Amino acid sequence: MKNLKIEEFRKITGQERCADGAYRQRTRPFVRFKCFHCNEIAEATRANYSDDKPCKECSKRLRGKANFLRRAYEKFGDKFDLTKAEQEYFDATTPVTIKCNIHNIEYKISPTRFVAKAYDNQPAKGGCPKCAYEIQLTKNKQSIDHYLSIIEEWYPNISVVSHGNADNNLEIITLSCTIHGEFTKTLARVKSSTYHDSCLCPMCTAEKHAWRSRMARTDIPGKVYFVKFKDVNLYKCGVTYKTTKERLRGHVHNIDVLWELDFHTLSDAYTFEVMFFREYHKLRTNHPDHTLGGYTEFFCEEIQKPLQPFVTEMLRQKNLKRGNP
Repeated sequence: MKNLKIEEFRKITGQERCADGAYRQRTRPFVRFKCFHCNEIAEATRANYSDDKPCKECSKRLRGKANFLRRAYEKFGDKFDLTKAEQEYFDATTPVTIKCNIHNIEYKISPTRFVAKAYDNQPAKGGCPKCAYEIQLTKNKQSIDHYLSIIEEWYPNISVVSHGNADNNLEIITLSCTIHGEFTKTLARVKSSTYHDSCLCPMCTAEKHAWRSRMARTDIPGKVYFVKFKDVNLYKCGVTYKTTKERLRGHVHNIDVLWELDFHTLSDAYTFEVMFFREYHKLRTNHPDHTLGGYTEFFCEEIQKPLQPFVTEMLRQKNLKRGNP
């Protein structure tokens, strides 16, 4: 098929400077034609025009379709029938019809998502929904020993009370926390949890992230740290159950760790922090940025690491106020 040539004309494309310093309009020869591919009126420079060459938009669309088909065959082979997709293709985001040759069903999906590299290692995504369901069932059908090993490795304070045969990962399993007693979880939740972002026990998780509850925790160790914010020349004291590096990870300020004190319980760490702030209340100040978490825990001068007798005395004074011997 050939383009239908309508006319040739000159089109202003800018300005150019003459020898005498004046400016004049710069023109180039153009061709207006009717594209044989889309039947729309289009323009092209005379140098780029050819009667058997589609318009610029059609050329771009054809390149995109060829790239989509190539990537689809490389990724899936003959698993899908792309005949309708080839006919319907308009751009990378407009859904096309894909037919699964295994289940003989058709579905709509955008070309970009169908061949996305992010799904190369995730065959359940981007493909046939029935294929995805079957893959997910296979993935979720783990033996009960698999889930029990996860609990044993990640949660030493959790014991298993009762469980079924793990026909699927939505089965309920009954667990027991050494602190809060029995609770239930699905096997899927057991597998998706990690030691760093959850305690599995819902009460432990709530206490781990609640300040007042953390002050009473006696089952995990705590740490008091004293650091310097070098760019603003301020010092900060704080408490964490992690390492100081993990606690301050991602902070925008340049920080030096000056000293640390380890305590057997998180409760003792918070107790010492409160007494430490009271002892050096004259040196306390606020961080200029009040949106910073813990901005009231700053000092204007460096304080040397307390000796063990001082630490013991601080804890003793607090226990006396609580009525403990």
